[in-house]
Amino acid sequence: MSEHTQHAQTFSDSIAIGTAKAAPPVVATGLTVMGVQLQDWLIILTIIYTLMQIFISLPKICDTIRSWRK
Repeated sequence: MSEHTQHAQTFSDSIAIGTAKAAPPVVATGLTVMGVQLQDWLIILTIIYTLMQIFISLPKICDTIRSWRK
């Protein structure tokens, strides 16, 4: 009986380890927020970040162009 219990414990440990290793990709693949998948959220956030960087640096660019014209 002890041998059977030890085998069952080893089997359940290997199942738990396998599940833990597979969980992050499965969660990332299946993750949706408001019906939008993770990869689409990353694209949206990248576009927003790029636009923010453009608008933040735009005054500096305009000042540089004005100083060149003088």
